[in-house]
Amino acid sequence: MGYKDDFYVAANIIGYSGNINWYPTVYFQTPVLFGHITQSHGYSQNVGRQAVESAVGYTIGNQNVGGQMKLVESMNGRVFHESRSTLTAVNPGILPTLQQAIQNYPDEKLISEFSEEVQDTIGDSESVKENAFKMIIDKKFALKKTGV
Repeated sequence: MGYKDDFYVAANIIGYSGNINWYPTVYFQTPVLFGHITQSHGYSQNVGRQAVESAVGYTIGNQNVGGQMKLVESMNGRVFHESRSTLTAVNPGILPTLQQAIQNYPDEKLISEFSEEVQDTIGDSESVKENAFKMIIDKKFALKKTGV
C-alpha cells in the first residue's frame, strides 16, 4: 500500500506542471484536500507524494509573475509555491499518462513536512555530497593516471 492511496487516485487529478512526456508533477485536489506527486526533481528527497493537506483556504492556478505565466499555490492568500511552469488542466487524452505517477511513486516524499529553509539546507547538503563524491572520483582517476 502507498501513502494516502485513498486520496492519490485518478478521479482527484486536476492537472500537471512540466513536460507531459518527461515525468510531470501531477496535482490532486478534492473539496477538502490537496496534494501532488513529484516525479522528477534535482533533489531526490523531493520525489514522491506530498503530504496531503486541508484544502481550506487553498488556491492553485496560473498567474502572471514578473511577466511570465506560472503555476502558483497559495494558502489563505499567502503564496507558498511558485512553479517554474504552468498548470495544465487534466483531460481524458492525458489522464493515462498522469495516472502512471500513482503507481510509480507510492511513497511520501522524504521532505514533505520540512520548511523551505530546511529543504534548501537538504538540497545544499546533497550538492555537497555530490561534489565530494566527484572530487574523490577525480582524485582516484588522477592517481591511476599517474600510476600511483
